[in-house]
Amino acid sequence: MRVRCGGNHHQPAASVVGVCLRASGDNNDNGGEGGSSSAGIPAALFLFVGSAAYTLTNMRDELADVLYNDDDSISEALAALGFAGFGLGDATGALLWAVALWYLSPVQLLLVFLGNFDTERPSDWLMNILGRATQQPVDAIDYQAPLWIKAAAASACLAGGVAAAGVLEAGLGDPTWSISSGIGALFAAGIFEVGRPKRLSVAEAQTLESQWQDFAGFADVRLQRIGRCHESEVFGAFRQRFGKYRSADVMPDSTLRDMVRNWHPGVERTRTGYLRNISLRPAGSMSSSSSSSSSSSSSSSSSSSSSSSSSARSAAVAVGSVDGGEQQQQQGGVSAAAGVSEDVSAAAAAAAAEPSLLDAIAAEEAQKEQQQAAGGSMPR
Repeated sequence: MRVRCGGNHHQPAASVVGVCLRASGDNNDNGGEGGSSSAGIPAALFLFVGSAAYTLTNMRDELADVLYNDDDSISEALAALGFAGFGLGDATGALLWAVALWYLSPVQLLLVFLGNFDTERPSDWLMNILGRATQQPVDAIDYQAPLWIKAAAASACLAGGVAAAGVLEAGLGDPTWSISSGIGALFAAGIFEVGRPKRLSVAEAQTLESQWQDFAGFADVRLQRIGRCHESEVFGAFRQRFGKYRSADVMPDSTLRDMVRNWHPGVERTRTGYLRNISLRPAGSMSSSSSSSSSSSSSSSSSSSSSSSSSARSAAVAVGSVDGGEQQQQQGGVSAAAGVSEDVSAAAAAAAAEPSLLDAIAAEEAQKEQQQAAGGSMPR
């Protein structure tokens, strides 16, 4: 998350997650757009309200004649603009309400009585909605609302002021109510503006973002969310690590205190400056943890090498067994081939011996026939 700029950035007491500061109050997703670096706006509002009260008190009769006595020319001009039935008093009340609605909405005023202090201006909310709807880079640090978005937000506030004055005129029939209620709303807006966090410029927001990144990196390494310590120990360790922040003018302790709370929202601070649920990590634990990590890495590498050697031996045994099996198969194949060749030779010998036996039998029969023939021819 990032700091939102453009002259609309606030510096909350201690309240934003993801970055040290956010643009507009406690809602991290709805930042403020538009406006200027407004350190003097509350004073200007009080000056305006005070001068208005003084003028109304001392010139009440003259102003009453101007505001409450309907002038035909003014009424006709307002009717031509679409505000039929409006007089100068109603127009003044609408303008007062429009300025008040730029800084404060009636809903925010009612929520104060319920214990909910909303630090976002209604105009900032409107410009943020319009910026997101038109795909503007509203989350960028250097974002500034375009002029047409500011004009649209001002038109919406003016329409709200006209609506408030019209409702009061229709319901009560007297422009006094719109003027008096508009002055009261403007005074309440001035009080709200005093209570709102400081609005940052682009340069201030960028500087604050850089400081937060440095502190977050320091806190992730040197702080732990347990234990107890004095805030001066944390501040001293941080300033010792970053020499550019050793001067309190560059980065005051109040900013560091806000960053500690932002890094760990559960931290508790006593009146004497002691912090609970947070402490510094011992320097020895950092070195021991690094050495233990290196030893664990070396042991893991040795175990991996031993496992690789054992796997190589098992692979060699497996290859040997495969080779032995192949040799046995080859020997069995050779013996089988030898047996087959012996059977073939025996069959060939038997086939070769069969003609000689037939010849012997034929010769014996021929000899017997000769003997019979010789015996028959002898005299009895």
